[in-house]
Formats: sequence, C-alpha cells, structure tokens
Amino acid sequence: MRRILFPESNRKTVQPATAHWAYLPGWCCSAAGGDGCWADDVAVAWFLFFHAAQLMDKVEDRDELPLWLGENSVGIALNIASGLYFSACLALNNLYQSEHTRRMAGEIVDDFYKSLLRMCLGQQRELSARTPSLEQCWRSAEDKSGVFFALACRTGARLATDERVRLDQFCLFGHHLGLLIQILDDLEDLKNLSEAGTEQQISWSIPLAYAMQVLPPDEGERLRQCWQIAGQNPHAAHALFSMLEQCGSALYLRVEMKRHRRAACAALTTATQPSASQANLIHLLDRLVS
Repeated sequence: MRRILFPESNRKTVQPATAHWAYLPGWCCSAAGGDGCWADDVAVAWFLFFHAAQLMDKVEDRDELPLWLGENSVGIALNIASGLYFSACLALNNLYQSEHTRRMAGEIVDDFYKSLLRMCLGQQRELSARTPSLEQCWRSAEDKSGVFFALACRTGARLATDERVRLDQFCLFGHHLGLLIQILDDLEDLKNLSEAGTEQQISWSIPLAYAMQVLPPDEGERLRQCWQIAGQNPHAAHALFSMLEQCGSALYLRVEMKRHRRAACAALTTATQPSASQANLIHLLDRLVS
C-alpha cells in the first residue's frame, strides 16, 4: 500500500525522545530571564507526573502494558503510577525551601493540581465516549496534552517573571506544543497498526474522527466496522488505512501540525528575546514537524 499517511522520513520515529520534555520548564525559565536551574524541582515534578499519567492512561485505555511489569501488570502499573504521583508531590514541596522559588511556590503548586484535575476531566470525557466527534477529540487533546505541556512552560516561566501577558504566551506555546505531540502520537499508533498485526484494539483518534466527519454515511459505517476489528484482522486494518488515505486524513493532519507549529513560534517570539533557550525551544518544534 502506498504510504501517504506515514512518509518514509518518519518511519523510525515521529518525535524526539520523551526525555527532552524534562527540559521544558528550565528552558522556559531561562527564556523568561531567569536561571534554568530554578526550575529543577518543577521539571522533576512535571516529568514524574508525565510518566504516572502515561501508565494510568495505558491501563484506562486497556493498551498493551510493558512486559517488565510482569504477570500482575495492571496492579503493578497502578501502584507504580501512585508512587510517581506522590514523588512528584514531594518534589513540588521543595519549592517552598529555595529562596528563588519560595515566593511563588504556593501559586505553582496550585497551578499543578488544578491542571491535573482538568486533565482528569478530559480523560473522563474520552472514556465516556467510544467514538467521539472530531470536535470532541480536539477538546480532549486540549484538556490533556495541551493543558499538561502548557503547565510545564507556564510554571517554568513563572519562576522568572510575573508579567501576565508574557506568561499567557508561554502558556500558548506549551498548549500548541502539546497538540503537536498528540497529533504525532495518533500517527504513531496508526503507523504501528498498519505495519504489523496486533491483538489490541486501536484507540479512537483525531484522524479517525476526521474521516468519519468527511466520509458519506455508508463509507463512514464501513470505516467504523473496520476499526472495530482492525486489531485482529489484517485485511480490515489495510482497508481502514486505505480509507484514511483516500479521504485526506494525512493532509488534514499535516495542515494542523503546521498551524500549531506557527502558533507556538508566534507565542514564543512574543514572550521572549532571542537566546539559547529560545533557540532550543524552536529547535524542539522543528524536530517534531520535520
């Protein structure tokens, strides 16, 4: 099958290693005029929450769990996620101890918990709707990935500035970065299913919701039926990807990726002056869309 959805240049990986995300608070702090090391505890907490949320998401979506979790993988995954959550909370408490972070510690901790609660709401919406509309898919992406990456960038910058306009721009940068990452995650899931058989059900996602919106009702129903059995039926999987390609899902996603990249760059250049940290953040965007 001709690969339109997944170009050859993106076959091995579609995004930088997740370890790069841990630099976001420090880079944003530095770009806002502070010392990047002020954000160390924020970065640790955010990255621990990141991995805890990933484990919880896999359990809730009934995705395949890592083999190293062993026989009782669900129970162990939930226990590890709980440990990561509490460890992240302890890291946030360190903000009260440093002279550079003590003054805004309460504000940042409050921001973390409110953002995490909003993510829980987004996950609840996703779990409650089996095949959400395109609008609902984007709303879930905003409430989860958009909110979480906005949190990293906004709290990092807050350690260096209290200028609300600048903080709003850092928030926008993280929001669009998070949506870029969500698009790439959806593409990666589809690519993996298209290249090899799997025994797990593919999650409903933005490209599938887009296809359902633009296809005629009879073809949309066929797409839905193929999606339901694609994890166990290679022929259904190939039919599913053919329909996605033919209806323009790939073009739609590329346009959205470029739009979010432009918006992220615009927010960043509004909030910051040229610097090494600004260059690092722009380079991160470029690696995502290349």
